[in-house]
Amino acid sequence: MITEGAFDSQNLAFFDPQIGQYREYHRTFVNGVRAIMTGTSKDFVTWTDPVLLEYQAGIPDQQLYTNAVQPYWRAPHLLMGFPTRFLPNEGQRVEPTLMTSRDGLHFHRWLDPVIPESAPEDRGGNRSNYMAWGLVEIPGRPGHLSVYATEAYYTGPDSRVRRFEYRKDGFVSVRAGAQGGELHSKLLKFQGSQLNLNFTTGDEGTVRVELQDADGKLIPGYTLVDCEPLSGDQLDQVVSWKSGSDVSQLAGRSVHLRIVLKNADLYAIQFTGNNK
Repeated sequence: MITEGAFDSQNLAFFDPQIGQYREYHRTFVNGVRAIMTGTSKDFVTWTDPVLLEYQAGIPDQQLYTNAVQPYWRAPHLLMGFPTRFLPNEGQRVEPTLMTSRDGLHFHRWLDPVIPESAPEDRGGNRSNYMAWGLVEIPGRPGHLSVYATEAYYTGPDSRVRRFEYRKDGFVSVRAGAQGGELHSKLLKFQGSQLNLNFTTGDEGTVRVELQDADGKLIPGYTLVDCEPLSGDQLDQVVSWKSGSDVSQLAGRSVHLRIVLKNADLYAIQFTGNNK
């Protein structure tokens, strides 16, 4: 049983297969400011003492109401949350924002609202815009995720929820304009036989990938010059070089990814397939 906190809000619990335990998230107050706590349990009966979530350095203290934390099935190592920022000095407005975590305690928060009140214009009002729990795939909308947010929740009379759509994995991107830009990954080890990208490109936009060894040296056959430029709107595009798309010979080795973008947004990367 959990007794520490303020429970007149979105109290969530779910099983996390990454740790083999249940997680819970709920609201509390810290010096009069709304905040989010978490705890874990092996049996859903006995819970650890809840602790406050931690965020990256420099993030401002803000009133966080609901949390909407959930496992993201397309990246099982990630937890996604949509904490609602409460703005009591701005007409009691609320704005859902985005945060992600790899351990369930330390979260990276973004400050831009994921659903602004202006979408559409008749959504403003006291506490109107809470994000409901859940990311939903619906029939007939492949490649998209649906979320739901409240309207006229606090005062009525026509309280309701509205559905919004996002591209799969499309909440955050690495973006480069027409001048181009590069992403250099940390050192990583992968399993699989191919590299898949989720991206979009604009006019004359391209995405190219280079694999480098642990010392940052080019790996023959996987250089930027060898890479077939990618373009368009793709959720799961396989990267190919002149020799093909098979990267299984590098599986288990420490490598860097160098991804060069021009007028493009990169949403997700994933190694897939079986080692050969």
